[in-house]
Amino acid sequence: MVHSGEPLYGFETLLTKIIVGYEYLRFPIWKRYQSGKDSPGNFLETVKNCKFPSALEKRIQLSLESCYLPAKKFRGCIREHIGIGSSSWCFLEKNIHSLWLFAARLPDNPQAPSAKNFQYDQGLDALSVAWEYVSEFFSLTDIILGKGNLSSS
Repeated sequence: MVHSGEPLYGFETLLTKIIVGYEYLRFPIWKRYQSGKDSPGNFLETVKNCKFPSALEKRIQLSLESCYLPAKKFRGCIREHIGIGSSSWCFLEKNIHSLWLFAARLPDNPQAPSAKNFQYDQGLDALSVAWEYVSEFFSLTDIILGKGNLSSS
């Protein structure tokens, strides 16, 4: 049996791993594109202090906006608003005949100061968002390490 908050705690763990992955990416980024001696202490500062070719700079910015920063928002949101045993984000419904659907929904506005202000109009769910973030992180990793191309997403 799945406990009601368990999928979201797993999602939060995955978000943490993705964020840590970005933090590790700062080392090969700094080694190749540094603009100073001292390596910054985090991914955002590293990106701000590197000189990238234009296409790579745009690709990194896209990754920041579509994955890294939203992952941090969702992680903070889960840590702030999901209580032990909470089932407020999860639902189970009978879909077709005897087929049941379980989803761990995510708010459209994870930065909201209160769960009362959450909106769910976009239909975001943890499994779909997790897939998108993992795919984006590995795509950017391939580009940074020279294994992919800038058109991959």
